[in-house]
Amino acid sequence: MYRIAVAGFQHETNTFVSKPTTLTQFQVADSWPEMLQGSDVISGTRGMNLPVAGFIDACACSGVAHPLPILWCAAEPSGKVTADAFDTITGMIVDRITSLGEIDGVYLDLHGAMVTDTFDDGDLKIIRRVRQTIGPNIPIGVSFDLHANISAEITELVDVITIYKTYPHLDMADTGARNFELLVAELNGAGSKLAFSPINYLIPLHAQNTATTPLSDIRAACDTLGTDGQVVEIALGFTASDTAHTGPSVIVSARSTQTASETARKASQIFEQNKRMFDTTLFTPDDAIALWTADPEASLLCADVQDNPGAGASSDTVGFLRALVHSDVDRAVVGLICDPEFVAQAITTGVDAVVSAELGGKSGIAGDTPLMGRYRVDLLRDGFCYNTGEMYRGCISELGQSVKVTCLDARGSVNAIVTSNPIQCLDQAHFTYFDVDLTTMQIIGVKSTLHYRADFEYLVDRVVSVASAGQFPCVLTPDTYSKLPESMTFL
Repeated sequence: MYRIAVAGFQHETNTFVSKPTTLTQFQVADSWPEMLQGSDVISGTRGMNLPVAGFIDACACSGVAHPLPILWCAAEPSGKVTADAFDTITGMIVDRITSLGEIDGVYLDLHGAMVTDTFDDGDLKIIRRVRQTIGPNIPIGVSFDLHANISAEITELVDVITIYKTYPHLDMADTGARNFELLVAELNGAGSKLAFSPINYLIPLHAQNTATTPLSDIRAACDTLGTDGQVVEIALGFTASDTAHTGPSVIVSARSTQTASETARKASQIFEQNKRMFDTTLFTPDDAIALWTADPEASLLCADVQDNPGAGASSDTVGFLRALVHSDVDRAVVGLICDPEFVAQAITTGVDAVVSAELGGKSGIAGDTPLMGRYRVDLLRDGFCYNTGEMYRGCISELGQSVKVTCLDARGSVNAIVTSNPIQCLDQAHFTYFDVDLTTMQIIGVKSTLHYRADFEYLVDRVVSVASAGQFPCVLTPDTYSKLPESMTFL
């Protein structure tokens, strides 16, 4: 029985956000569980769509390996990870690997877009410390998010890399299971070689839907390259991290370095051939609402893509809500707006009362101000929302004290879901928890970039991305960045 150490340390860092990500944020629950240690890593993630859960399940069912869980933690996307948080958690991982004694392999569940106070490539530093701890001969398997910004040096330190294939991320557990299969192959003497090839253009995240062209075509074409045991992995990059290695990349595993490098080159050419096929369209709030006005019988979902807390934004801008209030829409709902101060006022006022207050717009973001108005308090909740959609099923969204309100200054019925914690709105439960019947809505507004599609798209007739103010830029230009290589281009 192979003894495989298992650990996870995930963060997607938005370097355009000044608020740091502290140790406490890794210790508490948010959309994912709190920090788990020892056997709690197994019990606390069982049945969830997480890479670590998929790896452990595959390992337990294999009959050839025994998982040795160390630690798993994640924090909601935000600013740079503090040196204290990084050093503390990485230290826990390497110290406990040492305490395990003799092991045969290591599996790391990482994101791939971690930036710290000290390191632009936090994931590389984690891997390097683990490699220094275990020596050169014990294989390391790493799984990454599809939005990983991977540097070439990582492929020199690890033996197996698997990356999510879908956005929305519906195959996270499957990615962990695939990693186990390949890691066991290495333990059995496969001796695979890895090759890395960067892609020289940035893809805005709202254009990264893997279920549609061109990414569905790119994926299919790259899969055809996977002959003779080759594995082609694709990372699409996280564009809110300003580093020298930000951007898409291809990683190929093959029996020889030459074969892997040649296949990686071919995969890069496939990306280049499809460069002009990406749809990066963004609508202003007013133009998006005008689409419904032109066809009021058709329901519309508007994604407030630049205020997505799942990419590190504040989730409190109100540009789209303001446009709804000033429109002729009869039935609309927007979520999730993070404003703990407003929630506290609503709790004090009580259900069915009217509060005159400023909603949102408290983060000082350019182009955004609070929406002053009269709001009827319809419903109060404690914030423990059980997700039901495919991506987050089995997890609890810790919304904090939350409230559903009706905007009384609107011409029609416009509702807002306001929370105390910033949580990406990607699950229908984020509305049904507040007794909202989404099937009756003419317009649904969500603060999400693309994950919402898995649970919402079939509810409406049309989906559009809206460019309102926010800390997650989706209109990408050279002026946005200071560290990208000169060869990087923009769609």
